[in-house]
Amino acid sequence: MDEGIWQRHENKIRDACLYLELFLLLAMIATFVPLFGVFKPAGETLGVWWQRGGAPTVVFALLAQNRAHYLGLLLTPGSFTSKEMESLRLKYRARHRIGDGFALGLTVLGTVVWGYGDLLLNWFMGSF
Repeated sequence: MDEGIWQRHENKIRDACLYLELFLLLAMIATFVPLFGVFKPAGETLGVWWQRGGAPTVVFALLAQNRAHYLGLLLTPGSFTSKEMESLRLKYRARHRIGDGFALGLTVLGTVVWGYGDLLLNWFMGSF
């Protein structure tokens, strides 16, 4: 089969990996940067500010899940396979699995922070 087809397919896979990793990075930034009071309004407590960071965390984590799903479709097309496709699958499988797991974990973490972030921070700070 034409070598250019596989190169274009690998480019799609690589782009999906990059977007997946970008959205995961943005989700982590949205989770932890508010803990340092970055852009915190004067009238907000740190706990409430961290809680607000849960919403963008969930948005970016869901975007990462979407990219992970798309990457999975690229790695496992619904047709017979070839040695080129198996090579691509082997090359990118770990990035897909790890990214998908992180996306799920960040979605759960962001949801918990969004709902209970202020209480968690108050509990954690009160335990010291």
